[in-house]
Amino acid sequence: MIYSMPRTLSHAALQAARRLHKLNEPFGFWKLFPQHRSESHNLPAYFNSLITDSQWQDIEQQMANPYSATKIFGYHMYEVQRARSWWQQLQLAGTHDIFVIERDRTEVCLSLLMAKVVGFWKTSERPHIPININDSELFMVHRYIDAHLRWFPTQGHLISFDQLPASHFDRSQITMQQQHSMHNLHLIQNLDWCRARIADILDFYREDWDRCVARLTTG
Repeated sequence: MIYSMPRTLSHAALQAARRLHKLNEPFGFWKLFPQHRSESHNLPAYFNSLITDSQWQDIEQQMANPYSATKIFGYHMYEVQRARSWWQQLQLAGTHDIFVIERDRTEVCLSLLMAKVVGFWKTSERPHIPININDSELFMVHRYIDAHLRWFPTQGHLISFDQLPASHFDRSQITMQQQHSMHNLHLIQNLDWCRARIADILDFYREDWDRCVARLTTG
């Protein structure tokens, strides 16, 4: 089980997982409701009610398969209510090896903003047009961090993408192209302002984030 923030190369880590079946955000909004363009302004309380018992049971069975690897984000629990008890029970039962992928926190935030500018995937990037970031996009970063820490696992292994444990990952299986978002920061016209606001956000969550990380085993 891979738990992370977006923009930590967690999808590439999932590709590297030494498991036959690889489940990428199986109860993510975009996976459950592919007909909707964006989760940003949708109401979880409404869409959560559309998930049927059989649909959720099928997802649970796939994630319980011993030959599967799953990647999830904290905000998936924010959006899907029944995932919260599943996540708690999974940790209590100790049925999965949980790996939490961390990356430099400022880079994660900047990469999230860059994804809003050019897109989340190298294969479908939008034209690189200079843009100003606004408060709503920064609040998106704030919300992702809040959800990440709210459902941060109480046990597991703390890793980085650069040091994936060979016991569970094989980097030769990775096919995803990296975007190298940090090379395109010049597209953000108000970058200094964004850096200052990101520093505010990280200061706001620093103690909670450090406390969560301290519970995990390194490596």
